Amino acid sequence: MNTTQLKSELYNRLSSDFEISKNDVDYFVEEFIDVMQGGLLEDGKVLLRKFGTLKVVTRAPRMYSVKGREVETGPRPTVVFKPGTGMMGVLRD
Repeated sequence: MNTTQLKSELYNRLSSDFEISKNDVDYFVEEFIDVMQGGLLEDGKVLLRKFGTLKVVTRAPRMYSVKGREVETGPRPTVVFKPGTGMMGVLRD
């Protein structure tokens, strides 16, 4: 499968599968995202067993060229994802 899952498609599927309103799905998904963001901000890491780990890492400074002039970006935080064993099993099948 090489398609992108849109947020609206996720909402439609959850609403249909659990027979709840899209407003309720929206509330739960947004709360879930808020909790994950809070975990990343507080602890720098969120572990979802069998799914994977989201972790905040600091990227090294980089050099790039703008109109022939070298510019350096400072170190910056980013989030990386490492799939868990359950996710890897699904991806292998």
